[in-house]
Amino acid sequence: MALSYEFSIGSVRAKENALFSKTDLEQLLGCKTTAELCQTLSDKGYGTVGAFDEMTKRHMDGVWEYLRRIAPDFGVFAPCPRATTTPRCCSHPARWSTS
Repeated sequence: MALSYEFSIGSVRAKENALFSKTDLEQLLGCKTTAELCQTLSDKGYGTVGAFDEMTKRHMDGVWEYLRRIAPDFGVFAPCPRATTTPRCCSHPARWSTS
């Protein structure tokens, strides 16, 4: 099923309510240890308490899966030739090369 840009924009906008508020960000910035940060993220719905790297990787994997489901053209997220991790997009000229 081809998705429309309108659907994708609406889906992303609906998720905006789940973004961190200014108060949430201040609370996260106030964390003194990674354990405290993981607990705070867990309290905000970012998964179960665990190692910070595992927790953020699981969440980012979910973000990319969401984008794959709703993006009408996932090709805009193609990796940049200079990127060290994928997927990642940028304005590097070789990224847009057609040759």
